[in-house]
Amino acid sequence: MLSRVTCVEDDADIRDIISIALSSFGGIDVDQCSSGAEAIERSEAFAPDLILLDVEMSDMNGVETYARLRRIPAFEHTPIVFMTARAMSGEIARLQRMGAADVIVKPFDPLTLAERLDEVCKRNSEAAEVRARLRDLLARHCIALARQTDELGRLLQQGLDPDCSTREPLLTARAITHQAKGTSGSVGFPDMTNAAAALDDLLQVLITQDGPIPPVDVEAARALFDRFGAEAAACVPERSTLYHAHLPRPSSVARK
Repeated sequence: MLSRVTCVEDDADIRDIISIALSSFGGIDVDQCSSGAEAIERSEAFAPDLILLDVEMSDMNGVETYARLRRIPAFEHTPIVFMTARAMSGEIARLQRMGAADVIVKPFDPLTLAERLDEVCKRNSEAAEVRARLRDLLARHCIALARQTDELGRLLQQGLDPDCSTREPLLTARAITHQAKGTSGSVGFPDMTNAAAALDDLLQVLITQDGPIPPVDVEAARALFDRFGAEAAACVPERSTLYHAHLPRPSSVARK
């Protein structure tokens, strides 16, 4: 439920209208801030569920205020809604690309503002749930990659040994690289996929060769394994393109 909103607006009349509208029609507690600096100083203690931020302010404008608020850990995922008198599509698109949860164009209808912000808050909550589930999935994948790297290293050490008389270790190793190639791409780690694919291609060639593996191919396989291990170690949920693709998306613009 939306219960606390920080309103950042340098026009006192608009601040009062927003405060009256949200408290009267939504039962929402509003902290009025007349500047970006005031919002940065006070908002963490107020702990708003949503921040309503005017774009055109003197001293520190809304875009700069947004950037500084996002650097505060408590507001990393707090929905921030911009209010602007500029209705140009380019300006609205710019604010949405920044990560605005919504963009409300002035003049707005105070009677429907509480409902609109409540909808934004609900969407953000749903996105946070998806993000948490994705993070768990990606964390499991990263742990699996670490195990696969250890097993792959052991298999390559056996299979690339000049005294090894069978390709069985390399066959098992290729099963690992083939799986890593497909899964990593599906969960948003393209660099890991490329590293696994390069080693997978070489292993496919080595498995079909007769006789001892040439030293140049042994060195190539070891180099590609090092690349595989480095990419696996660098895989964390926050680096996944899938994770970032499912962060809260900007909604359509409200003009009421």
